Amino acid sequence: MKIHEYINLHTKRAEARREMAKSLNVAESTVRSWANGTRHPKRTLWDVIEKETNGAVKAIDLI
Repeated sequence: MKIHEYINLHTKRAEARREMAKSLNVAESTVRSWANGTRHPKRTLWDVIEKETNGAVKAIDLI
């Protein structure tokens, strides 16, 4: 699953996006950019994203 698909399905409320941003140690605006498809996560976050999404978003999906 692509990161923007995951965010749009699982974090419909702003509070959920804030929680995701906090757990990934990034700004909320960064998560919004991923959701909009205007930015992509840095390589250093790929493994963390896979873990935080319980494998729904795999590192290979972020390439």
